[in-house]
Amino acid sequence: MVRTRIRKTRTESEFEGVIDEFITQGYKVESRGQTTAQLMKAQYGSILSNIIIAIFTFWTFS
Repeated sequence: MVRTRIRKTRTESEFEGVIDEFITQGYKVESRGQTTAQLMKAQYGSILSNIIIAIFTFWTFS
């Protein structure tokens, strides 16, 4: 599920600060315009899928 957040800023420096704040929280810039930016939060899969990949990785290298 994709959630849309809208933040309105008054100045360009405030706009840059908001983008920097979201990047430090783990977001990545998908697209960026002069007055807009689209950011996406990185998702690394579920715990179960990560465990299965880890098991197959260790099994392959042993």
